[in-house]
Amino acid sequence: MLGRLFSSRNQKQVGSNEVPTPDLSRVLKPSKLASEKAVVAAEAPQPSASDAPADVSNDDTREAPSEAERAAWLERDVVAVKEAFDTYTQRVASPDARRAVFIASHNLRGTATPLGNPVLERLAGSLCTLLEKTSADEPVVALANLHVEAMRAALVAGPGAASDELAQSVCVALEDQVKSKTADSV
Repeated sequence: MLGRLFSSRNQKQVGSNEVPTPDLSRVLKPSKLASEKAVVAAEAPQPSASDAPADVSNDDTREAPSEAERAAWLERDVVAVKEAFDTYTQRVASPDARRAVFIASHNLRGTATPLGNPVLERLAGSLCTLLEKTSADEPVVALANLHVEAMRAALVAGPGAASDELAQSVCVALEDQVKSKTADSV
């Protein structure tokens, strides 16, 4: 079968580093299907602008979310982290509650920077690392609580916190604490 792919008239002398070029003209035939599709498309009625559903928006026509919408989304995500953390502190031994804190924090990490608050992303990422790299029996509630409270403060500070020296110092200090905690647990 492969021998048929190589046309003797199109082959050139093959050196040790050259690969022969196969002749696919016998394998790939032009199909009538492509020309039939073109005829059917030409005969089909063309939709007018009034045929489009009114509730479907085009990507080009959508407006960017307003500052208030972005703030509301971030607030919703920070509240989700806080609620998951509160549940976790009530049932410390529950792996499901710990996982819920991780998921809420992970979601915040993914949305914070696109919504304009990179400090929240750093804090949520640090909390994710803490929960991911420490064992479930290791006490991390106090350090996790510092992360959650820092997130709430960064939410209040808003997007301007990214250039704030205090916010950056808090992020660095928490990241350093997580590094030392995860180094101890390894």
